[in-house]
Amino acid sequence: MKIRRSISTLFSLVFILSSVFVLFTFRPVQAEPGVFSISSNRLLQDKDNTNLYYFVGMVYYEVWSNSAGNWTGAGHHPNSNVPEVDGGIYEFTFASNRKVKSISVEQFKYDWKSPDGELLLGDLTFEKSRTGELKKNPKSYYENATSLVDYNSYKNTPVDGIGTNKARKKVFVNNGVLKARYPVDRKLEEIRDNKATFAPKVEGYRYYFPTLFKIELEPPVGKAVVKYWTTTGQSLDGVDGFANQEVRLEKDQPYNFIHTAPGEKYTYEGHKKSTQGDPSSLSRKSGDPGQFIYNGQYPVYYVYFYYQPKGGTTIPNGPRCTQPVPGRTIDGKVMDPAVRAMIKADLRGNERFDVLKGIPTSESLYGNVFSRDYLFQNKFVQMTGTCEYTVKVNQKWKLTWKDGRTVTQPGGGTTTVYDIPRSVDDERNPEYKVVRPYAYWTIGELSVYNIQDAVLQNYAFAGSEITITPSGYTP
Repeated sequence: MKIRRSISTLFSLVFILSSVFVLFTFRPVQAEPGVFSISSNRLLQDKDNTNLYYFVGMVYYEVWSNSAGNWTGAGHHPNSNVPEVDGGIYEFTFASNRKVKSISVEQFKYDWKSPDGELLLGDLTFEKSRTGELKKNPKSYYENATSLVDYNSYKNTPVDGIGTNKARKKVFVNNGVLKARYPVDRKLEEIRDNKATFAPKVEGYRYYFPTLFKIELEPPVGKAVVKYWTTTGQSLDGVDGFANQEVRLEKDQPYNFIHTAPGEKYTYEGHKKSTQGDPSSLSRKSGDPGQFIYNGQYPVYYVYFYYQPKGGTTIPNGPRCTQPVPGRTIDGKVMDPAVRAMIKADLRGNERFDVLKGIPTSESLYGNVFSRDYLFQNKFVQMTGTCEYTVKVNQKWKLTWKDGRTVTQPGGGTTTVYDIPRSVDDERNPEYKVVRPYAYWTIGELSVYNIQDAVLQNYAFAGSEITITPSGYTP
């Protein structure tokens, strides 16, 4: 009885240890296989060409051996050549008024300098791009693990999003050689950071292929919207020499918009300006807006000039409308994705083992992630006011009557008889004032987010994680 119990205990121990070895037997993982969204604040702007930006992406490749000492996956090992290193997709986002012209990639040089030798562009770009990671690892951590063999050969991949403010490019390094001064010892990192346990012959190393992105933008442009109004909100466009206009704005150029001379029929009463939207609801200021240099940080500059008609001046064409004022608002927000995820054993729906108890080496896994189809937040604002219309009515009449004549009566005396027909045309043009309310809705805020991908992290996966992209997904 005691012997049987000891054997049972031994089998249990072997199973547990085998499970541990399975959990930490890695296969090669491609560097950053997802989509990496890079905001413009992580880009280094060129000193001479302000439309050119730099970013360094730390493309890498890992190799692992299993508990038997054999290199897994494609069999790549230290000092071997990897025909194609998948660096993932990099997506760059700029302000809405900027447009991407081109994106190119090349090998990043840590000692890169400006042509005059004054700027250490390698250091500046690296620190700007990788600030978050430098808090954990020094620059030497990456430099020592960078391939010693030149790899300035990249697969020619298209750039998606040219002509918009968001563009992406997929990166592949051709013929990356896994040779570095001190490759990152991933086994030691896992033991140190995650208290992982490995079989004696398990090894894991990471090699970096830092890649320099050059992102060039179209020159930033905006526009100025200039309009003319009476102080009661009636448009003066096309009246007495006033003309609304739109003017193209170019970055770093000076502009100065001044009011049109009022002439004899009007007095100038001031202006309203805004870079956020229609300035009608703002307070009027005296004088002109003054000169400014367009910095490209906003797409539209609004300036409205206001005039008071003098006595006897009539404004033809169109209604007299009050300035719109904010009224009701409708807010909506669903920003919780309500995520549910699972990692189970294949076959789906007929799982042959419980992953919580151990994962045999010969078995495969599947992952499922569920969430809302999209997230959104919005704010709609109703604008209200009134318009007064002058309605002229044309009325044509034909007036008829009979004139009288004096007739002598038989018995003497006279009387008046009305039997002479008369007629005349008459035309009247009365004016009526009709006041009608108006209302419309503006979009104060509208943000909609669709699903990009989901990442499941577990040591049983190759590279400790898998990325799942939606299939048949329509947000």
